[in-house]
Amino acid sequence: MLSAAADCPFLPRDLIARLADACGTDQAELALAASGAQTHPVIGLWPVGMRDHLRHAPVTNDIRKVTRFTARDTVASVTRPRVPLDPFFNANTAADPAEAERLAALDD
Repeated sequence: MLSAAADCPFLPRDLIARLADACGTDQAELALAASGAQTHPVIGLWPVGMRDHLRHAPVTNDIRKVTRFTARDTVASVTRPRVPLDPFFNANTAADPAEAERLAALDD
């Protein structure tokens, strides 16, 4: 299952394929996206078999951070460059939609 933040307008078209390839190459249980030196733990490919553990982690084990949850697993990473555009840019502030428009124009 792919998870991704809804405020990331530039997710790469080949994201799922690259995450799946990374799982196979690294013999990892799951794969997370990264750009530059920053991991984006909300953007990842997860095995469906992990759903029960993931569902109970925040309630039973008080695990609320994705990186804390994944610390026990073998995790592959798919890193993309941030230049000319961070593919995992997210719009969190009132100014970010305008920045997204500016960045989208660079990609044309």
